[in-house]
Amino acid sequence: YFHKTDISQSWAKYALNEFKLNNNETAKQLVIKGLKDYSNNVNKEEVYNALDAFVAQSANKPLTLSILINTNPNAQGVDYLYYLLAGNSSKDEAYKLYKKLYTKYPSSKFSADSMAKVFYNKIDQRRYDDAIKLGKQHLANYGNTNSAPAVMYWLGKTY
Repeated sequence: YFHKTDISQSWAKYALNEFKLNNNETAKQLVIKGLKDYSNNVNKEEVYNALDAFVAQSANKPLTLSILINTNPNAQGVDYLYYLLAGNSSKDEAYKLYKKLYTKYPSSKFSADSMAKVFYNKIDQRRYDDAIKLGKQHLANYGNTNSAPAVMYWLGKTY
């Protein structure tokens, strides 16, 4: 069925299907091609699902995530790849990646959580002035997100 569809519109679902059939190499090629050339032709959730399936096949997640990011740094879903890479990195590297994510992709659904993680890290480092600035920025930019109440609480504790 999928081989008869327009690959530019179906690559993500096609890849997921191939992963489920254990045709992993075909699926990986579809994800790389889709990410490189067609990422904006499918919805974000489909991209995220295809990326999750690809990364699940990897023994070295940080390397795989970096390769996928470099496939097309402007592709839809790269924000998610940075978020996953941060979660699979050392603490210091993770905070750099979280900062890059919320700076480069401020509209990403992962930006609020990323900024909150950097905010908490500033508190842990006892860099309260930096934490206060970041907390205020978080509330201004992401006041209606799931991370906002905790940021508000800890922002109050830092004063």
